[in-house]
Amino acid sequence: MTYQLSKAALLSALRLPNTQTIALHGGWGTGKTHLWKEIIPTLEQEGNTPLYISCMNHNSIEALKSATFGALLMGQSTAGKVAANIASAAFQAVRERLPENFQITTTLSEIQPLIHLLHSKLPSKPIIAFDDIERIPDTITSKELIGFILSLTSLPDTRIVLIANKAKLSILPHWSELREKAIGIEVALLTDTRESIAIGLGTLPPTQHAIFADCIEKLNLTNIRTIQKIRRTYDAIASTGILSNDIWELTIPSIVLFVGIDQGTINNPITIDQALTPIELTAADPEKLSKEDQQARGLLRSYNFGRPDEFELQVLLPYIRTGHLNRQALSNYTKIAHNRQRRRNLDEQLSEAYRLIHWSTALPLDALRRILNNANSNMDVLDISTASSFLHLTDDSGLGEMTPTLAESWIKQNQDELLLIARKNQYELRFHIGDLHPLLLEAVNNARAEAFPIPPFGTALEMLFANRESHHGHFQALSESSTSRIQEYIQKCSEQERQSLFHIFKTTLIHFNTDHPLYDVKSRFMDVFQKIIHSDPDSPLTKIIMRELGPSGIHLTTSKDSQQT
Repeated sequence: MTYQLSKAALLSALRLPNTQTIALHGGWGTGKTHLWKEIIPTLEQEGNTPLYISCMNHNSIEALKSATFGALLMGQSTAGKVAANIASAAFQAVRERLPENFQITTTLSEIQPLIHLLHSKLPSKPIIAFDDIERIPDTITSKELIGFILSLTSLPDTRIVLIANKAKLSILPHWSELREKAIGIEVALLTDTRESIAIGLGTLPPTQHAIFADCIEKLNLTNIRTIQKIRRTYDAIASTGILSNDIWELTIPSIVLFVGIDQGTINNPITIDQALTPIELTAADPEKLSKEDQQARGLLRSYNFGRPDEFELQVLLPYIRTGHLNRQALSNYTKIAHNRQRRRNLDEQLSEAYRLIHWSTALPLDALRRILNNANSNMDVLDISTASSFLHLTDDSGLGEMTPTLAESWIKQNQDELLLIARKNQYELRFHIGDLHPLLLEAVNNARAEAFPIPPFGTALEMLFANRESHHGHFQALSESSTSRIQEYIQKCSEQERQSLFHIFKTTLIHFNTDHPLYDVKSRFMDVFQKIIHSDPDSPLTKIIMRELGPSGIHLTTSKDSQQT
C-alpha cells in the first residue's frame, strides 16, 4: 500500500506547523497529480482551499503570477493560462476590494505588493499546488521562481506544494537552490503495480480486468499514465462492438505489451520490432546475443503473448502510432482470431504432453494419442516450428508410427508457408530449419529445389559472377560438377562462353580460399587446365589457357616443361 502511505505522508506534512512549502516528487506517470486530486476533499473538509497551477503552460514569471493571483482571488484552480475574460473578472475583483485611493489600472502579475491588503478577502487557508515544476521554461529564472514562492509563503495560513519529477528536476540549475531556500519537506510518491493498476485501469468486466492485471504485473508496469493509455486503447477497440468476449484473452496481452513499449515505461530494452518477431530472439542462442537482446529475450519467453498477426500489424500498432482505428481490419480479424485461439490451445497441449513425458512414471499413451490426433486435425494453423515440435513429440513418446501422418498433414495444408521458407536466403533459412524434424526438413529441401532448380553449368558460372545468393542453385550445380564435366564444357562450349569462363575464373574463382564452399571447384578447374595442357601442349586450347592464365601468375606446366625438368 505504498501509494496510500505516500498519500498519508503528504497530508501529515500539510498539517505540520511552520512548514510552508512541501515538494511531492515521483517519476513520470506515477500519479502525482492524481494523488493531489485525491486529497482535495480531505483538505476542504479541514477548512483549506486547494488551488492548482500547471507551470508548463506559462512561459514567463508574469504569466505564472497572473495565473496564481487569478486563482487566489477567484478561489478556484486554473490549469491553463488565465483566459482574457477570467483575468478581466479577477482583476475587477481586485479593484472592487481595494480602497478608492488604491484603485489600480495595472496587470494581475503586478499586484503582488498589494496582495497582503487583500488577506481578509482571500480564500481560507489556501494550499497552492504548482505542478510540473521541472517543465518551467528557461525564461523564468531560479531567482524569480524562488522569490515568488517565498512571497506566497509569507501570506498568512498559505501552504505551497511543488509537484515535480525529481529525476528531471535534479538536473535543472534552480533545483538545489529551491531545496535550500524554499522547501521544508519532501514527500516521495511510491507506488506498487497493484495500486497503479487500481488507479489506471478503473472498472472493467472481471475477466478482462484479471487478464489486464496479470499482464501488467508480468511486465512490472507502475506508470499510471501508461496504464491509463492501455485502458483508453482497450476502450477504443471495445467501443466498436466488433470483438467478442472470448477474443480479449488473445488481444489484451498485446495491448499491454505494445503500449508499454511505445511509452518507454517497460523496464526492459525490448523494441517493437523484436516483439513483432519474438521467435528470432526466443529461439536464438543467448550466448550470442548482446546484454540488451538477452533481456528482451527473457521478457518474451516469460511473457509469452503468442505469435503476432494481423491484430498487431493492422489494428493495434497503427492505432497506437496514429490514433486511427482500422475498423475493417478489426472486423476481418475476428475471422483470424479463431485460428489464433486454436494455435494457443495447441501450444498448451504440446506443453502438457512434454510435461507428461518428463514426469509420468507410466507413459500415458492414450492421453498423448489424443493430443497428437487433435494436432493432426489442426495442422492448418500451425507454423513449421510448432509442427516440428509435435513430430518430435511422436518420436520422443514412442508413437513414431504417427509421425509420417502428421508430417504429411502439415505439408499438404501449408504449401504457401513451405514455399515461403524455401525461398529465404541461406542465413534466414538456417534460422528456420535449425532443429527441424527430418521429415519437414526434407519437405523444405524439396520445395527449395523446386523453387530454385539447378541451372546448367554455364548459367551457374554466370550466376556466380553476378554474385547471386547461394540458394539460387548455382552453388550446388558447380559443387556437383566433376572434372570430366568441367573439361567437357571447356572443350565444347562456344567461343563466347569460353571467353566468359576464363574471365569468371580469373576474377572470381581464383580468389577462393580453403574456407570458401567452392574452393574444391576451383581446384577441379586447375586440374582440368593442367590435364589439357599435358595431353595436348600444342593445341589451340592449351595456347588459350596459357595466354589467359599465365599473366595472372597462375603456375601451369606443359609436358615439354616436365621433360626439360
